[in-house]
Amino acid sequence: MRVNAKALMRVGEIRCHHQDPSGHRRPARACLITEETVRQAREMGEADPSLRSRETSPDVRYGGVLAYISDAAGAARCVFLPPGQDGGLTLTDGTRFLGPDMFSAEAALAATPGPDPDRVRALLGIRSVFRMVAAAPDEERFPVGLIAQAYRSALRSAFGPALLPVGEEGLVRKCQADLVRARIAELDPSSPDAIGQCEPFLRVLDRAGADARAEAVRLPGSERITREEARLLLNRAPFRDRLFGALALTPTERIEAAVLPIPEVEEIERSLAGSRLGGLWADRINRIASELTGSGAGSGWYRIELTLFVSGGRDLMILSDSVGREAGIALAYSWPSAERRPVLQAPSGPVYAISPQEVPDEEELIRLRRVLSELEQARTAKPSLREALDA
Repeated sequence: MRVNAKALMRVGEIRCHHQDPSGHRRPARACLITEETVRQAREMGEADPSLRSRETSPDVRYGGVLAYISDAAGAARCVFLPPGQDGGLTLTDGTRFLGPDMFSAEAALAATPGPDPDRVRALLGIRSVFRMVAAAPDEERFPVGLIAQAYRSALRSAFGPALLPVGEEGLVRKCQADLVRARIAELDPSSPDAIGQCEPFLRVLDRAGADARAEAVRLPGSERITREEARLLLNRAPFRDRLFGALALTPTERIEAAVLPIPEVEEIERSLAGSRLGGLWADRINRIASELTGSGAGSGWYRIELTLFVSGGRDLMILSDSVGREAGIALAYSWPSAERRPVLQAPSGPVYAISPQEVPDEEELIRLRRVLSELEQARTAKPSLREALDA
């Protein structure tokens, strides 16, 4: 699209510097191409014909940067930097604020607010680009690195800073899938692919190979323990507050629980092997459990292990410890994945609650988009009320 350069600079000019490959820094001016700067520039053109776009106006794209860079003689040349590129531009204090540095620049600029209009415009421009990219994460329009920064910014804005357990490409695919699932939920909330869909706990266990409807589990000898006794742990303050409270937003009275014999646990682990969650988030959860119980290296005979799965829109946690293994049982707990606490407040620092195993591959993304496309087509093809009455 063509936009008048003078109008863009009037509404969004950021005074900055350009550093060439030899290290020389020269004055520059830049404007981030956002919905706001383009709209305001065009409004100026409506009021002043000299500021209207023409065939000679620069051809720009949303998310990119229009810049005027001075040469050694002081003459300025106009350049357009596509989305995700920095072009060697820095703020006058040396802060890199474009390309791969936008995410860190957003935090730095927000942490040191001040009257400097260039820093304010840079911060507002970065946030505007991030909002736009996160709303339309099209890899044909924006590079993966920029999309990932936009998603990370959204996470930080909503939940605060934390370690990210997946790489940039993984984060992009996970968020793209969630956006598609959210759209599916709008069109067909009952679809198994709709975000927030959650199967009943017993159905998940039954499908994974557990006899979930049995009321009790027989222990060695003649003793029996009811399935519901797994709920006792939910009411113990340290576990309720520091483990379950750290994992789920679900109130403990709504967390599902069951006692399982070890053979059923082994069958679940085989059946859901492809849905087992690992990575930094799962590791930190186990560390919390170890610190709660004092288990681990040098702590004697007692050991505790938490194994996490995701199935049917549910998080499923199997708690196995030395006492339970001697008795031949383990405990299962479950809550809707949509109610997973977004950030795990681990002792060593916060971690976003994402596992690498939850990142969809390209085939799964294609399948989800096909499901959405079919729903959209069906909705378009649905006759209006008048057409239905006239039929």
